[in-house]
Amino acid sequence: MHTKILQLVGKIFASHSQHAGIKVWDEAPAVWLTAAQLPTQDRDRHGTGYAGRFFIYDLDTIAEFLRHLLDDLYVQFGDQLLRQVMGTPMGTNCASLLANFYLAMYELTFLENLASLTNNTLNPQAKGTQARQVLLSFLMTGRFIDDLLSINNPYLRFLLYTNQTLFYHDLHGIYPDTLLLKFAHSGTEVPFMDISIRPSGHGSRLTTVLYDKRRHEPLSSLFIIKYPHMSSNISETAKFNIITSQYHRFLSIILSRDNFVTSMADVIMTLSGKGYPEHELLTRTYFLCWQHPESYSIQADKLITHISTAD
Repeated sequence: MHTKILQLVGKIFASHSQHAGIKVWDEAPAVWLTAAQLPTQDRDRHGTGYAGRFFIYDLDTIAEFLRHLLDDLYVQFGDQLLRQVMGTPMGTNCASLLANFYLAMYELTFLENLASLTNNTLNPQAKGTQARQVLLSFLMTGRFIDDLLSINNPYLRFLLYTNQTLFYHDLHGIYPDTLLLKFAHSGTEVPFMDISIRPSGHGSRLTTVLYDKRRHEPLSSLFIIKYPHMSSNISETAKFNIITSQYHRFLSIILSRDNFVTSMADVIMTLSGKGYPEHELLTRTYFLCWQHPESYSIQADKLITHISTAD
């Protein structure tokens, strides 16, 4: 696993060929360093500066960190000491990032191979044209951590794994066959993360609406506390920031104005039922609408009217 991740890190370093290391700050953007700027002593590769703590890494240091993190995994059960030989260490902050980088290297290799076939010089009218068609089909295919979404891509099912091939075995699939991909949903409307993607009703355009898995089986039968009660001991700021955080969340993921309105109205109604003053909730929502007049191409006062009416 660390070989694949190191290949990706190596490509990143190669894209900065004039640099030999990187300085990472707690509270400032990372800075690339030349070989002459790299400290010769290990004690100078970390410390505190104007932007908090800093650490300096080169490719060899990162390689050693990855080796130690992925190869030296031990768990003790009673008098037995076991070493983990597959996967990432559970519970570490970087576990999901390592898994993400690991899959990203497979995806990058696939896309690089596919792009090279689009410039096929032996038979550009045949293989090159077909490769370009496949490449265009992957424009609306993407992954977020362990969720894969594909829209109008008839080739994905034939290129999921590296042991699958196209173009007379010139193009191999994406992921290792040790990775089990489970088919979840298909159709004209599919849930992905916390949205549902569906046709907008205007030609071939797509739109998104809120998807809450807690309202669907098997979670719909469970009792889940969604928001804290007004009488809880958390701060007033934290309580009313629910409106602010949900407003920005909906604004960033929901394309349908009607669904945005009903989703905000649902938040206000739920909080009102938990003792929050409805007038204060609507006032804060109006202020947010006024701060973002570009939202859904509608004036703030009309948008808050829709929300309060739906409420």
